[in-house]
Amino acid sequence: MKKIFLFVLILSAGCSSAGYYPTRDIALAEAAIAAAKEVHAERLASDKYQFAVESLGRAKAYEKQGKYSASKRAARTALQYAEEAEEIAVMKLTQVPGTSKTPDVTDSGNPGD
Repeated sequence: MKKIFLFVLILSAGCSSAGYYPTRDIALAEAAIAAAKEVHAERLASDKYQFAVESLGRAKAYEKQGKYSASKRAARTALQYAEEAEEIAVMKLTQVPGTSKTPDVTDSGNPGD
């Protein structure tokens, strides 16, 4: 999931023509949404995930209209909400059933450790 994000980040770095066009921002938002979807954020953090998807749609529409500043803002909003949705989904996936706590990753599972 993070590998996809890093790959797209590196790949898109060469796509942003002097930082003017929103290509890089849109690519980052798309990667973040894909990463969020991998952890079922569309189900576990549906509001934030949906807002990310809608913001990405606006970013693409603004880009087609030549409204590059608005496109960048919408893409960055999409990125932010996709990352938040992914974080919420991961937290929900790692919660211990019946509690609101996440498992202790340092716990070996042996009593007294």
